[in-house]
Amino acid sequence: MLWVLSIIKQEPWSLDTKEYFKGWPNQQLKPTLMLFYMCQCGFYVYSIGALIAWETRRKDFSIMMSHHIVTSVLIAFSYTTRFFRIGTTILALHDTSDVFLEAAKLFKYSEKEMAASLCFGLFAISWLMLRLVYFPFWIIKSSRFSSPTNKSLKKKLFFYLR
Repeated sequence: MLWVLSIIKQEPWSLDTKEYFKGWPNQQLKPTLMLFYMCQCGFYVYSIGALIAWETRRKDFSIMMSHHIVTSVLIAFSYTTRFFRIGTTILALHDTSDVFLEAAKLFKYSEKEMAASLCFGLFAISWLMLRLVYFPFWIIKSSRFSSPTNKSLKKKLFFYLR
């Protein structure tokens, strides 16, 4: 989480949602952003293998498996269609909440109920704020009103997907 924030804060587009699509599809991909994308995709692909091979099968196995598959596909799609800026921002938003969730699970498994409850509370607050407020009202809104026109978008997407 701190790594991606240190990468994003150096970018001029990080706080200006109108800049997410400027210059698309010829946006420069800096090596640090490419490394971040590769690490994220690698993590989710590894998680698919780990769920199958090593993880204890819990009742949420199919949900977690579908989550990891869909996330891997979305990261790959974002990368191949060159939506690096908004893709990095979305990954950072979603990862922020996950830190608190993983900490809560760690404390729960080690039977530290107070710490687990505190981390779960922080997870719930961050999840609500980042995914139900910031994501739709800033990120999705910017993709609706600041993205390339539908005609040019379809033409460019066709070029990248053929």
